[in-house]
Amino acid sequence: RTVADLFPTDVYTPGGTPTADGAARILLVNRRTSQTEILFLAGSSPSNALWVNTQAGVVLENERVIPPCEGVFTHNRRGSAAFVDQQFGEVRTNRFHCPLIEGANFIGAIYPVEQTPRTRGMLAADTFTGSSSGTRADQILNWVADDFTAVSIDEEVLSYNAAFLNRTRRSANWVLVDGSSTENLNDAVLFRPSRSAIYQIFDANGVFGDDSDNLPDYFISSPINNSLD
Repeated sequence: RTVADLFPTDVYTPGGTPTADGAARILLVNRRTSQTEILFLAGSSPSNALWVNTQAGVVLENERVIPPCEGVFTHNRRGSAAFVDQQFGEVRTNRFHCPLIEGANFIGAIYPVEQTPRTRGMLAADTFTGSSSGTRADQILNWVADDFTAVSIDEEVLSYNAAFLNRTRRSANWVLVDGSSTENLNDAVLFRPSRSAIYQIFDANGVFGDDSDNLPDYFISSPINNSLD
């Protein structure tokens, strides 16, 4: 699906210029570079609004294709804390092939249900990398400000709640990176129905892009109908 398919310009709020305070915006992660990209909805009204990327000149992005498992952050700027973004698309009922690369992978909600590392297929037995050190293990990151309490995206401290796959001689469990708790999070809800999350895949040799730590065969089983896996 394209950016315009998933984020119709007549639903999101345009700004007079691409960087105007009033313009809706979308944040994505470019898998080729592991860097974030921000698209703004530019235009004086919904009838002439266009999604643009201003990080390398002004690039029109309405027809940009968002890969099936890619996540996004949206900021509609409707001026009301009670506003809930509408979501457009189909609900998938079979298992989901979602290849992962070393470094940051911004993964969408995939299914409109709560999920855990176990139901997402993210345990050590699923070939994810664990370690007693959070810096040498795969991680899950959820944006702290991903709720309706933010005054504005500019005023929030952009930080994440992070968990890592803690592997010891006896077990391999997801636990909090900050050490505030050693609770086993394998069956905890870390993925919410309408929220994207970052999978940080550990790069063992420190060479980004050499593909040595990629997980090309990663699948997420369907929580809706397992018979369709």
